[in-house]
Amino acid sequence: MIKFAVQRPPQRQAQIMKMVQNLEWDKDRYLSHFGIKINPTMTKIPAKLLPNPVIQYGNKPVDPKMTGRWDLRGIRFAVPNPQPLVSWALVIIDNCVDKPCAENFAKTFRNVYASHGGRIANDPIILAPPRGTPLEGVVGAAYEKCGTNFKADPQLMFYILRDKAAIIYDRLKAANDCQVACLSQMVQAQHVRKAAPQYCSNVCMKVNAKLGGQTSRLAVKANQKPLINIPTMMIGVDISHGSTAAGNVSTAAMCVSMDRDIAIYDAAVQTNGRGVEILQPHNMHSMLGPLVTKWRKKFNTAPQHVFYLRDGVSEGQFAHVMEFEIEELKKVFKESIGVIPKVTVIIATKRHHIRFFPERGDKNGNCLPGTLVEREVTHPFHYDFYLCSHVAIQGTARPVHYNVIHDECGLKPDDLQRILYHQCYQYCRSTTPVSIHPAVYYAHLAGTRARHHENKSANAEPMVVDSRHLVLTRPGPMSKSDSRTVTSRSEDDVVPPPLLKVGCGSKARPSAIRTFENTMWWV
Repeated sequence: MIKFAVQRPPQRQAQIMKMVQNLEWDKDRYLSHFGIKINPTMTKIPAKLLPNPVIQYGNKPVDPKMTGRWDLRGIRFAVPNPQPLVSWALVIIDNCVDKPCAENFAKTFRNVYASHGGRIANDPIILAPPRGTPLEGVVGAAYEKCGTNFKADPQLMFYILRDKAAIIYDRLKAANDCQVACLSQMVQAQHVRKAAPQYCSNVCMKVNAKLGGQTSRLAVKANQKPLINIPTMMIGVDISHGSTAAGNVSTAAMCVSMDRDIAIYDAAVQTNGRGVEILQPHNMHSMLGPLVTKWRKKFNTAPQHVFYLRDGVSEGQFAHVMEFEIEELKKVFKESIGVIPKVTVIIATKRHHIRFFPERGDKNGNCLPGTLVEREVTHPFHYDFYLCSHVAIQGTARPVHYNVIHDECGLKPDDLQRILYHQCYQYCRSTTPVSIHPAVYYAHLAGTRARHHENKSANAEPMVVDSRHLVLTRPGPMSKSDSRTVTSRSEDDVVPPPLLKVGCGSKARPSAIRTFENTMWWV
């Protein structure tokens, strides 16, 4: 199955055509009886290629052209970490590397980060807890030793892991987030031993974003107006679901842009019922409200345009998004800052079976970055299009299907498409454009991380919900005529407990919690 899934376009196209021939539609007597004829060849459709943006770094611009790739050699980040990295540590898990190896990696990382403009004041403290020490104990002890050594709140903890074992990664991340409210970065032992500068550059992008820096921004030519020239907010929302059989809850994640370049985001996460795809009204208020207030305070103005990008919603749920999410979103803006901005709602979908085979593509036969299809295979009445913004490393590229289901901002379609495409080049931890808008990508990452914050204690209390807000339950209201009153009392309908709070452990300091919450901790 994996071998078939990663077939390059020519092989995949040949395989599809072979299967079509095997169906022998021209010989099917039932189709013939009803006069149905099916074209056995693929449909030819028009497409256009959007121009790629120029990426502005701290010391020079980079134009990737049609390659969709660039590297960081000789590049300085657009905005390095605002505060120097003073208090940090490298923690060796299960003695997977020796201390001289860890010291060499720390030296290489420090030199590479400095070459990208990063600021590091001290060498890290190297810690190697005894094998068999509980991971939660490792985190707590390392945090205290790092703080004592530098006489300051630890800013960043590196953990060197033996392999990609998810259970160790998850527990370390959960302990750092919830127990001590400290940023963390995991690295694998095999890469630490090599200490390759390219690998360190990749880690630097993550670290710089976590420390409040900005990897890059979109360059604007002197004689060209920026595509976004008024106060604009991007909101990405994703709902992830655990295994229903295991009783796992749904988790909501929301990311909101916090700068004029729309490159730095803040995130909010919370449980969202059980199997509920629509964002709970009370979550819209508790998650978006503080972020809107913070945005207003930072810019000293209200956003005029809001782009609400929603992931993972089927066509049958578009009306639910408008009724339950956008209605509450406007209430939040009114209550928080007294202004309701213009809102454009965009559904971004990757779970579909549309594939494009271009006449002239890249070296693998995939669509070039910026390939846009807005005719023939799109909806005859809806405002939708397919955009292939990335370079497929292997297999056949899958475009993102964008559905604009509500548009108050009124941008020209060409401008909206260019904005969505160009911002895919601002993803903070890669030197390639990503396949889906970063707001949605970040929401997905934050939602995945939030699953590590689940309160699985037997004594955990259900979330207390304000009586003013409707509580949606699985399968949820399916139309406007459905009852808004929750009457079911089954076990599945019980509101799950909220996620563990950041820094809820006894060792977390209020200053560390504030710092953590103001970073892109999920990348």
